[in-house]
Amino acid sequence: MGLIDAEASFSVSIKIQKDLKYGVRLDPVFSITQSNRRALELVAKIIGAGRIIRKPGQRHLYLMVIDNMNDLIDRLMPHSTAPL
Repeated sequence: MGLIDAEASFSVSIKIQKDLKYGVRLDPVFSITQSNRRALELVAKIIGAGRIIRKPGQRHLYLMVIDNMNDLIDRLMPHSTAPL
């Protein structure tokens, strides 16, 4: 999918959680940045997951974010052509 190749990224959110063995939790996040909100809504509909938010500090841009592990595995990964 060209849009994902050009405008998307995977990142890791690091959250302090003192009750865990190492005190942190690592959460994967997938996002697409786009000025066209409708395009992101269509991608989210096709994937079946994701929420649309305004990009902090850049109000003219939107992010489609998927940060639920089950959605990443079950809904996003089947659309990937790259092997893990």
